[in-house]
Amino acid sequence: MIASELASKLPTRPKGAAVKPKASMGPLTKLAPIHQLLIEYTVHGVPENKKRLLDYHYRAAPTEQQPDRKRQLLPNEPLTCDEAARVLGVRLRHARHLFSQPVFIKAHNAAIEAIRNGAKVAAMNKVAALVSEQGDGSAAWAKVNLNAAQLILGDSAGNDAKPSVQVNVGLQLNPGIVIRLPADAPTSPLELTATQVNADD
Repeated sequence: MIASELASKLPTRPKGAAVKPKASMGPLTKLAPIHQLLIEYTVHGVPENKKRLLDYHYRAAPTEQQPDRKRQLLPNEPLTCDEAARVLGVRLRHARHLFSQPVFIKAHNAAIEAIRNGAKVAAMNKVAALVSEQGDGSAAWAKVNLNAAQLILGDSAGNDAKPSVQVNVGLQLNPGIVIRLPADAPTSPLELTATQVNADD
């Protein structure tokens, strides 16, 4: 009897009323651990020691013979936003909303920039190796060597000419527009008067 009385006094949500999603509860001001995991999984993938989280999670991998083919997600494979949300058990709508929040975007971009900076040394070593690589000695390989040298030296390796800039300005005239030339404008041969033509004859 007492329990029923207490239940009747508790506020109840009207039947059928929608619950306000977390994604629309205001701007994100601080990253929670779940947000940092979402960034890690979308940038680096799920680490090897947590690969059990990928069980029963699949990615579409269609082929010509099997258009509905799927494969299981792999460790250290960057996940999409939807895949990472499913692995973490986060609402898809909320995960997508996070990618519109400046705090989340800044942290996500910082993680991507760290990968880019870490790969710069390997990329530069690869370009430096291409400078001395002769290949088959063809003109195509010579162009590869030149492009690699230009990439290392900067914008102008062996090319001191300034880039030419061409600006085309067109004048569009509509019917009915009258253009008045100044009185001292030179007369062209096509503007000879009839008397001048007769005098030449």
